[in-house]
Amino acid sequence: MRELPDLFDVAILTSLATALLMIGALSDSIANRLLASRGIVYVGTISYSLYLFHFVTPNIAFYGELPKYDLTAAAYHVVHFVVSFVLAVLLATGVYRLVEVPGRRAIRGTADRLLGMRRAPRIVREQAEPAE
Repeated sequence: MRELPDLFDVAILTSLATALLMIGALSDSIANRLLASRGIVYVGTISYSLYLFHFVTPNIAFYGELPKYDLTAAAYHVVHFVVSFVLAVLLATGVYRLVEVPGRRAIRGTADRLLGMRRAPRIVREQAEPAE
């Protein structure tokens, strides 16, 4: 592998890679359809909480090591992974709904008040009587 002699070359390669990535994101491919599925989008929504608290769940339901790695141990680890993942998603969902969402609302409201910004009022449709 050769070194890039100039930062200009790095900038050109980076911009080309970004352009190709953006073009690929617009295509109707199987990968894009999978990444836009409800499950993946949901995991992306709770991803910060999942990142912060995923380490808690592996030792909740399982502990210890098996002396020999055989088919039984492999099945044990597969079940351990699935249960830990489900518990991590449940924990992250709870933290997201109970902490992140209300915290985000409070921070936005405080920031709006401090900056003197007002939200656009909701338009209330009055039920007008039909003209006669």
